[in-house]
Amino acid sequence: MSEEADAGIRALEAQIRGSERRLRDLNADDTSSLTEMAAELRRVDTLRPELIELTSLQSELDRRARELRTEWLLRQTRSARPS
Repeated sequence: MSEEADAGIRALEAQIRGSERRLRDLNADDTSSLTEMAAELRRVDTLRPELIELTSLQSELDRRARELRTEWLLRQTRSARPS
């Protein structure tokens, strides 16, 4: 699951970078329309909250995975001790 979250984060970051690049290009072009710029801005405004949410979920997933691994290791250590 963590790998899927990483891939999703990378994809969203790439999409945002692409839109930001497109906005810079549109801004530099005197013939570009405000409609085009508005569409890219809406795209970035949609993608950023998704990126924030996915990053937050990945952090929680990583935290929980560490907890579970620690619990498992503690159980293994306790069960390996001679009685």
